Amino acid sequence: MNNSSSLLPALIHLHLFKNGGSTLDWILRKNFGQQFMEFHGETANSVLLAPDIERMIREHPEHVAFSSHHFRLPLDTVTTKPVFPIFFLRHPLDRIASMFDQERRMAAEGDDWMFASLSDWIEHSVRNRPYIFCDSQVSFLARGGVYYEPPNEFCLEDAIDALDRLPFFGLVSEYDASVVLLENQVQQWWPDFDGAHFPQNEGSRDRGLDSRLERLASHLTPSAYAALLRNNKYDLALFEHARAELLARTEQISDFSEKLDSLKQRSALLR
Repeated sequence: MNNSSSLLPALIHLHLFKNGGSTLDWILRKNFGQQFMEFHGETANSVLLAPDIERMIREHPEHVAFSSHHFRLPLDTVTTKPVFPIFFLRHPLDRIASMFDQERRMAAEGDDWMFASLSDWIEHSVRNRPYIFCDSQVSFLARGGVYYEPPNEFCLEDAIDALDRLPFFGLVSEYDASVVLLENQVQQWWPDFDGAHFPQNEGSRDRGLDSRLERLASHLTPSAYAALLRNNKYDLALFEHARAELLARTEQISDFSEKLDSLKQRSALLR
């Protein structure tokens, strides 16, 4: 897929950890090939703001789609060319089991005690690095991912405003519907853009959000579950707002049901 028009936007995937980003990167790579690029900072904790993203676009004019764990909003000051941010939100408790499995696989020797159980890991993390479980998606949208104190209701308002202003956002729990919205937007520039996919690095998503949350609760002690709810009060409110907003956006597409069926059929063929 190639189009040399200078009016085409740069697709900027803000790849939030455990938010379905591997699948989105797969979709972008499938469509754009060598014009897709994963871009990262110098360290694991790097933060790439609008000036960094502007420089990246300027230095890689042949690329049209970029993805990074380090990209941060806002992007309003990028002027080299138009940008189209792509961001997926996830139910905050739904991220937990995936984060646990990922960290357990990557654990250093001698850290086995931390992963004795999901509850042990959660309670240890809440005590020692609460930013992981403390309304992290509100912090991402409202503060550019910078954590210096627990978010509050004003941060939630800023996060909702930032989300509503995005031309596109998706929900991991509504992945197919979200990709239909993405296709609907991106095809105005690349008519052949195809969002057909199958989950990458996320084998449990097919069970459905409610069943995953029930399973999570059944594996936690009451204190660990209470800690998760307490520390994700604003992320939970953000998720409910996002779910209603996503529904409103899909209802604006007159043939949405037909497009959703088409995406599911195309995705099934990939399997």
